[in-house]
Amino acid sequence: MRTLLADCRSRWKRLSPLARDVTLVVALKVAALSILWSLFFSAPVARHMSVPPDRVAERLVAVEAGAPSPEHADALR
Repeated sequence: MRTLLADCRSRWKRLSPLARDVTLVVALKVAALSILWSLFFSAPVARHMSVPPDRVAERLVAVEAGAPSPEHADALR
């Protein structure tokens, strides 16, 4: 019985050089994007900067209804 590692090696050797390069580049890009996501988008930097969900929902409903937000009531359109 062949091991899983030996099976992977034999499949890797059967691939064309182009397929190997594309696979390697895609794997590196996925790794880089996941690192960037975890660094910049995983959680807010400061806990005091979070917005309560009720306030977000209130603002979204007001924007959908066409009502101007209280902060920008005097803004020109």
